[in-house]
Amino acid sequence: MSRFFWVVTFVSVFLTTNCSTDFHDLADHDKKTQLNEDPDNTGNPSILIRADYLSEVITNNSTLPTTPVSATGSTELLFQIKNTKDSILTINNITTDSSSFLCMEDLPITLEHDMEHQFTLKVNSPGSGNTQAKIIIESNDPEIPTFQFTVDINALTSPVYVSAAAPANGNGTYSNPYKSLNDAINSANQDGTIVLGSGSYNGCFEIDKPIKLLGHFRFNGEGWKIVPEDQTDGRPVLHNNSAAASDSTVCITATTLSSEISLTSLNIYTPNASADASTVLIDSGTTSSGAINIRNCNISNPYGYNSTGSSAAIRLTNGTQSGTVSITDSFIQGGDGSTNAWGICFNDDSLSLNGFSFTIKRNDIAAGKGNTPNKENAGIEISSINSPSTNIITNTTIDISDNERICGPAQSTNSNDHGIYIKPLRNSTFSNSKLYIQNNGIISAGPVITTNAGYKYGIRFRSTNMPTNTSGSVIIIQNNEMIRSHNADSTGQPLNITTVFTYSTDTDISVKIYNNHIIAETFHSDVSRATAISCDNFKNFECINNIITSELSSGNASRGLYLAGGNNNVANVYNNLIYVLGVNGGDAIFDYYQSPDSVNIKNNIIMLNNHLNYCIFSYSSNNRFIQNNYLHPHNNYFYQLNSGTSYNNISSFETDFSNCVNNFTGSSPIFDSNWRLTSDPANSFLKTDGTSISGVASDIDGNPRPGSDGAYAVGPYEY
Repeated sequence: MSRFFWVVTFVSVFLTTNCSTDFHDLADHDKKTQLNEDPDNTGNPSILIRADYLSEVITNNSTLPTTPVSATGSTELLFQIKNTKDSILTINNITTDSSSFLCMEDLPITLEHDMEHQFTLKVNSPGSGNTQAKIIIESNDPEIPTFQFTVDINALTSPVYVSAAAPANGNGTYSNPYKSLNDAINSANQDGTIVLGSGSYNGCFEIDKPIKLLGHFRFNGEGWKIVPEDQTDGRPVLHNNSAAASDSTVCITATTLSSEISLTSLNIYTPNASADASTVLIDSGTTSSGAINIRNCNISNPYGYNSTGSSAAIRLTNGTQSGTVSITDSFIQGGDGSTNAWGICFNDDSLSLNGFSFTIKRNDIAAGKGNTPNKENAGIEISSINSPSTNIITNTTIDISDNERICGPAQSTNSNDHGIYIKPLRNSTFSNSKLYIQNNGIISAGPVITTNAGYKYGIRFRSTNMPTNTSGSVIIIQNNEMIRSHNADSTGQPLNITTVFTYSTDTDISVKIYNNHIIAETFHSDVSRATAISCDNFKNFECINNIITSELSSGNASRGLYLAGGNNNVANVYNNLIYVLGVNGGDAIFDYYQSPDSVNIKNNIIMLNNHLNYCIFSYSSNNRFIQNNYLHPHNNYFYQLNSGTSYNNISSFETDFSNCVNNFTGSSPIFDSNWRLTSDPANSFLKTDGTSISGVASDIDGNPRPGSDGAYAVGPYEY
């Protein structure tokens, strides 16, 4: 008899969310808990192997579900080998392609019919990371003389285990987990990991040190295995059934956070909450660096909760932030609020963001439902408004990208509702910082469900009363599928709607709006105005390759694009489709920039479906360059311009207007239902009458613009 040592190593980088590619359905686990499954069928092998820690029979060449182990300690994994045939089964050799598993057995192993042999694999300090090791068992079995399978391990730092199904006397180990989540939090080491099993956990869970909470493993009584992240059944549920005023279910209070706090694959909500409760509250208190990551979670306050005060699914507040906060791959919904309702809000009385990164990606976000007039609700709100002291946002990046939906509240009162609201106000700085709103699906102020329902904004940026050192900041809004001031299926009546609203009394901020579909839409007679884009007093404004429509069919004036300035500002409006529908008037472009501002309006398709106002109305006569636009007014109202440079604009009407030459007298352009130009021959002239514009290399779809032969297309789409 010989003795061998079995050792398996792990070398891959630790990724808690990128584990085995072979996930097993938990519903099948109990079906395979017995080893004697048809043992005497002809052609079946003699060798039958089960992973006890998974309660799962192993098939040849299979990859086992990922299980968590300690990166620095040891974990024992139990296996069984059974002989299912009448003949003697001899295990001659067991080898592996790795070296951090330790298994001590006498070889060969001899098993008679129905005999079982248990062996233990001891995982010793594999180092952090997710890796696989192939196990090879050689025997005299005639069907499968070489049986092999792959073990998948996720090595975690200082893991503590907790399961709602565990007995009350657990100690937090792999095989004897805690029953209480708060016990697990209290016992976890700094930078440790809590593996959180299925079940319901009630209470307020305060995290005051860097730890990770993982909810994508399940405990079966003997061991743990990972499940697919899109499998929400069985995901741990955290809730606080008795939340007091300003309370929460998860409260992150770590000060001087030097490493990571993370919440992964959890359901979290706060039912029956009183005033100003949140589901997740990030309250750093003082200086906070490091990283806070929320990923693949369901965080909500359902309608009917938080009926007094404000309501937020995720609220960030207090202190100085210089690290990162990342919210990704999650479903987020605020509840009812008698004051304000938010999906995600960052508000503070004394806020300092310096070298801070705030990322919100790949989520579905809704504000909930606001119920009180004259309040402000938003899917996402980031503000510094309520303090006379200085609020500083400098060297900071806010990245709101790739989200499926960002929606304001279902509103029944006269209040201000937003998809996204950014408002650094009152003695604040927004200096050397960038705000990205990119590649999102639908951004909307939310459905309007009654009359006199206030002001609606898809995206709103508002900064006032900033010190003179506010400088060098950029707002980039690009490639969003659709930005609406309110949903198309709304049955109510807002007072005033603006889809993208940017306003600043501080001039050294640039706004860039590229490649979006932007809609201001309402069909009610008493709405005062529907504006697709309003930009007021920014140092540089660029509006390029957008589809912009303002559709106010029976109300007052509609506007596609409103520009205002007066401080040596520059506005470039290139290659857009701007369409205004409104029987009571409204300009497609209302240019309120004043001398010595410079305005360039080139290569746009500008269409007006009313007879009261203009395709382009310019308030000033200086530094205006209106060139190579296709103008389609309702009744010869092309533009109002006393002087400036204007030439080579094309019109769909015969006209003697002196600055409108190369007139086109045919039909208007042909569009599809999404305002995309079709390949109809009637559109051919739009491909050859544009002008070269520096820095505009492609169209809204990312296709190169024509131009190698000196011809340049008009509008955002080319075919």
